[in-house]
Amino acid sequence: MSTSKWIDLGLKYGGYMEMDKVLLRNSLDRLSTDEEKLAFVTPPASVVNAYFSELYQKKDSEAALDYFLDLSKALGNFNENPSFQQEGQVDYPSYRFIRLNLQGMSYGFIFKNEAGEAIAFPENSEMLAKEEVIIQLATLFPSYAVNMDEGKSNIELVPVKYYDEEPLNRKVLPQFPSSVIIYYKSYLVIESDRLEEIKKLSQIVGQDCDKVLQYSQEKLRVFLKS
Repeated sequence: MSTSKWIDLGLKYGGYMEMDKVLLRNSLDRLSTDEEKLAFVTPPASVVNAYFSELYQKKDSEAALDYFLDLSKALGNFNENPSFQQEGQVDYPSYRFIRLNLQGMSYGFIFKNEAGEAIAFPENSEMLAKEEVIIQLATLFPSYAVNMDEGKSNIELVPVKYYDEEPLNRKVLPQFPSSVIIYYKSYLVIESDRLEEIKKLSQIVGQDCDKVLQYSQEKLRVFLKS
Protein backbone atom coordinates (compact mmCIF):
# COMPACT_ATOMS: atom_id res chain seq x y z
CA MET A 1 0.00 0.00 0.00
CA SER A 2 1.29 3.46 -0.85
CA THR A 3 2.50 5.89 1.80
CA SER A 4 -0.33 8.29 0.96
CA LYS A 5 -2.91 5.61 1.78
CA TRP A 6 -1.22 4.88 5.10
CA ILE A 7 -1.34 8.62 5.80
CA ASP A 8 -5.06 8.68 4.98
CA LEU A 9 -5.65 5.86 7.47
CA GLY A 10 -3.67 7.70 10.12
CA LEU A 11 -5.65 10.90 9.56
CA LYS A 12 -9.04 9.19 9.57
CA TYR A 13 -8.58 6.70 12.40
CA GLY A 14 -5.26 7.25 14.13
CA GLY A 15 -6.00 10.56 15.82
CA TYR A 16 -3.63 12.56 13.60
CA MET A 17 -4.52 15.91 11.99
CA GLU A 18 -3.66 17.59 8.69
CA MET A 19 -0.72 19.37 10.29
CA ASP A 20 0.77 15.94 11.06
CA LYS A 21 1.14 14.90 7.41
CA VAL A 22 4.88 15.55 7.23
CA LEU A 23 5.41 13.75 10.52
CA LEU A 24 3.37 10.81 9.28
CA ARG A 25 5.20 10.60 5.95
CA ASN A 26 8.66 10.74 7.49
CA SER A 27 7.75 8.28 10.23
CA LEU A 28 6.17 5.82 7.80
CA ASP A 29 9.14 6.03 5.42
CA ARG A 30 11.38 4.78 8.23
CA LEU A 31 9.26 1.65 8.68
CA SER A 32 10.01 -1.33 6.48
CA THR A 33 7.00 -3.67 6.80
CA ASP A 34 3.25 -3.28 6.42
CA GLU A 35 2.81 -4.70 9.92
CA GLU A 36 4.95 -1.90 11.38
CA LYS A 37 3.05 0.73 9.41
CA LEU A 38 -0.31 -0.71 10.44
CA ALA A 39 0.72 -0.66 14.10
CA PHE A 40 1.88 2.95 13.70
CA VAL A 41 -1.41 4.29 12.25
CA THR A 42 -3.63 2.27 14.61
CA PRO A 43 -4.92 4.53 17.40
CA PRO A 44 -4.03 3.61 21.01
CA ALA A 45 -6.50 1.41 22.85
CA SER A 46 -7.31 4.27 25.22
CA VAL A 47 -8.31 6.52 22.29
CA VAL A 48 -10.52 3.84 20.71
CA ASN A 49 -12.27 3.15 24.00
CA ALA A 50 -12.69 6.83 24.86
CA TYR A 51 -14.27 7.65 21.49
CA PHE A 52 -16.51 4.58 21.64
CA SER A 53 -17.69 5.64 25.10
CA GLU A 54 -18.28 9.23 23.97
CA LEU A 55 -20.41 8.11 21.02
CA TYR A 56 -22.34 5.68 23.21
CA GLN A 57 -23.15 8.37 25.78
CA LYS A 58 -23.78 11.32 23.45
CA LYS A 59 -25.54 9.43 20.64
CA ASP A 60 -26.40 5.77 21.13
CA SER A 61 -25.02 2.25 21.10
CA GLU A 62 -25.44 1.88 17.33
CA ALA A 63 -23.31 4.96 16.62
CA ALA A 64 -20.57 3.59 18.87
CA LEU A 65 -20.73 0.15 17.27
CA ASP A 66 -20.72 1.63 13.75
CA TYR A 67 -17.55 3.57 14.59
CA PHE A 68 -15.79 0.50 15.93
CA LEU A 69 -16.89 -1.66 12.99
CA ASP A 70 -15.71 0.95 10.46
CA LEU A 71 -12.36 1.17 12.24
CA SER A 72 -12.10 -2.63 12.36
CA LYS A 73 -12.79 -2.91 8.62
CA ALA A 74 -10.22 -0.25 7.76
CA LEU A 75 -7.50 -1.77 9.96
CA GLY A 76 -8.37 -5.45 9.56
CA ASN A 77 -9.18 -5.76 13.25
CA PHE A 78 -11.21 -8.98 13.30
CA ASN A 79 -10.63 -11.91 15.60
CA GLU A 80 -12.49 -15.18 16.20
CA ASN A 81 -10.40 -16.21 19.20
CA PRO A 82 -9.55 -13.02 21.08
CA SER A 83 -7.85 -12.59 24.44
CA PHE A 84 -6.52 -9.74 26.54
CA GLN A 85 -3.00 -11.16 26.14
CA GLN A 86 -2.90 -10.50 22.38
CA GLU A 87 -2.84 -6.72 22.82
CA GLY A 88 0.49 -5.29 21.67
CA GLN A 89 1.83 -8.54 20.24
CA VAL A 90 3.70 -8.41 16.92
CA ASP A 91 1.26 -10.82 15.28
CA TYR A 92 -1.66 -8.50 16.07
CA PRO A 93 -0.50 -5.02 14.94
CA SER A 94 -3.98 -3.46 14.83
CA TYR A 95 -5.57 -5.47 17.65
CA ARG A 96 -8.02 -3.29 19.55
CA PHE A 97 -11.06 -4.20 21.60
CA ILE A 98 -13.64 -2.37 23.68
CA ARG A 99 -13.31 -2.85 27.41
CA LEU A 100 -16.52 -3.61 29.29
CA ASN A 101 -17.34 -3.99 32.97
CA LEU A 102 -20.04 -6.64 33.14
CA GLN A 103 -21.37 -7.43 36.60
CA GLY A 104 -18.06 -6.28 38.08
CA MET A 105 -16.02 -8.51 35.76
CA SER A 106 -13.58 -7.39 33.06
CA TYR A 107 -14.62 -8.24 29.50
CA GLY A 108 -13.53 -7.29 26.00
CA PHE A 109 -15.69 -6.79 22.92
CA ILE A 110 -14.46 -7.32 19.35
CA PHE A 111 -15.93 -8.06 15.94
CA LYS A 112 -15.45 -11.48 14.36
CA ASN A 113 -15.95 -10.35 10.78
CA GLU A 114 -17.10 -7.59 8.46
CA ALA A 115 -20.72 -8.73 8.79
CA GLY A 116 -20.69 -7.37 12.34
CA GLU A 117 -20.82 -10.64 14.26
CA ALA A 118 -19.08 -10.07 17.57
CA ILE A 119 -17.59 -11.72 20.65
CA ALA A 120 -17.52 -10.65 24.29
CA PHE A 121 -14.65 -12.37 26.08
CA PRO A 122 -13.52 -12.34 29.73
CA GLU A 123 -10.09 -11.19 30.85
CA ASN A 124 -9.99 -14.38 32.91
CA SER A 125 -10.26 -16.97 30.14
CA GLU A 126 -11.45 -19.64 32.59
CA MET A 127 -14.55 -17.66 33.53
CA LEU A 128 -17.78 -19.08 32.10
CA ALA A 129 -20.64 -16.88 30.94
CA LYS A 130 -23.35 -16.17 33.50
CA GLU A 131 -26.96 -15.27 32.93
CA GLU A 132 -26.51 -11.83 34.51
CA VAL A 133 -23.65 -11.02 32.12
CA ILE A 134 -25.67 -12.16 29.08
CA ILE A 135 -28.61 -9.99 30.11
CA GLN A 136 -26.38 -6.96 30.70
CA LEU A 137 -24.82 -7.39 27.24
CA ALA A 138 -28.28 -7.53 25.69
CA THR A 139 -29.21 -4.36 27.58
CA LEU A 140 -26.05 -2.53 26.48
CA PHE A 141 -26.44 -3.43 22.79
CA PRO A 142 -30.14 -3.62 21.84
CA SER A 143 -29.35 -3.96 18.13
CA TYR A 144 -27.67 -7.30 18.90
CA ALA A 145 -28.91 -10.71 20.00
CA VAL A 146 -26.71 -12.43 22.58
CA ASN A 147 -26.06 -16.17 22.66
CA MET A 148 -27.60 -17.65 25.82
CA ASP A 149 -25.17 -20.56 26.22
CA GLU A 150 -23.81 -20.29 29.77
CA GLY A 151 -21.31 -23.13 29.35
CA LYS A 152 -18.65 -21.18 27.44
CA SER A 153 -16.18 -18.41 28.23
CA ASN A 154 -16.77 -16.35 25.09
CA ILE A 155 -20.22 -14.93 24.38
CA GLU A 156 -21.22 -14.53 20.75
CA LEU A 157 -23.44 -11.72 19.49
CA VAL A 158 -25.20 -11.37 16.14
CA PRO A 159 -26.95 -8.34 14.65
CA VAL A 160 -30.72 -8.53 15.12
CA LYS A 161 -31.07 -7.46 11.47
CA TYR A 162 -30.17 -11.07 10.61
CA TYR A 163 -33.70 -11.93 11.71
CA ASP A 164 -35.67 -10.05 9.08
CA GLU A 165 -38.48 -12.41 8.04
CA GLU A 166 -42.14 -11.44 8.14
CA PRO A 167 -44.14 -13.02 11.01
CA LEU A 168 -46.51 -15.83 10.06
CA ASN A 169 -48.51 -16.31 13.25
CA ARG A 170 -48.72 -15.41 16.95
CA LYS A 171 -49.79 -17.44 19.96
CA VAL A 172 -50.25 -16.80 23.68
CA LEU A 173 -50.31 -19.81 25.99
CA PRO A 174 -52.71 -19.55 28.98
CA GLN A 175 -50.01 -20.56 31.47
CA PHE A 176 -47.69 -17.80 30.16
CA PRO A 177 -50.00 -14.77 29.83
CA SER A 178 -47.19 -12.19 29.70
CA SER A 179 -45.45 -13.82 26.74
CA VAL A 180 -46.22 -14.19 23.06
CA ILE A 181 -44.76 -16.75 20.65
CA ILE A 182 -44.21 -15.32 17.17
CA TYR A 183 -43.73 -17.80 14.33
CA TYR A 184 -41.48 -17.13 11.35
CA LYS A 185 -40.50 -19.37 8.45
CA SER A 186 -37.09 -20.40 9.85
CA TYR A 187 -37.23 -19.42 13.53
CA LEU A 188 -39.43 -18.55 16.50
CA VAL A 189 -39.40 -15.50 18.74
CA ILE A 190 -40.67 -15.43 22.30
CA GLU A 191 -41.38 -11.91 23.52
CA SER A 192 -42.06 -10.93 27.12
CA ASP A 193 -41.36 -8.34 29.79
CA ARG A 194 -40.84 -11.03 32.44
CA LEU A 195 -37.48 -12.78 32.56
CA GLU A 196 -38.51 -15.89 34.48
CA GLU A 197 -41.48 -16.49 32.22
CA ILE A 198 -39.50 -16.14 29.02
CA LYS A 199 -36.81 -18.50 30.37
CA LYS A 200 -39.34 -21.22 31.22
CA LEU A 201 -41.18 -20.86 27.93
CA SER A 202 -38.00 -20.92 25.84
CA GLN A 203 -36.96 -24.16 27.58
CA ILE A 204 -40.31 -25.75 26.75
CA VAL A 205 -40.70 -24.50 23.19
CA GLY A 206 -37.06 -24.56 22.12
CA GLN A 207 -35.40 -27.25 24.18
CA ASP A 208 -33.02 -28.31 21.39
CA CYS A 209 -32.72 -24.94 19.67
CA ASP A 210 -29.96 -22.35 19.59
CA LYS A 211 -31.12 -19.39 21.66
CA VAL A 212 -30.12 -15.73 21.46
CA LEU A 213 -31.48 -12.92 23.61
CA GLN A 214 -32.35 -9.34 22.69
CA TYR A 215 -33.51 -6.57 24.99
CA SER A 216 -35.08 -3.58 23.29
CA GLN A 217 -37.85 -1.11 24.14
CA GLU A 218 -38.29 -2.73 27.56
CA LYS A 219 -39.04 -6.11 25.99
CA LEU A 220 -37.04 -9.33 26.15
CA ARG A 221 -36.95 -11.39 22.98
CA VAL A 222 -35.54 -14.88 22.63
CA PHE A 223 -34.86 -16.04 19.07
CA LEU A 224 -34.96 -19.82 18.68
CA LYS A 225 -33.54 -21.61 15.68
CA SER A 226 -32.99 -25.35 15.27
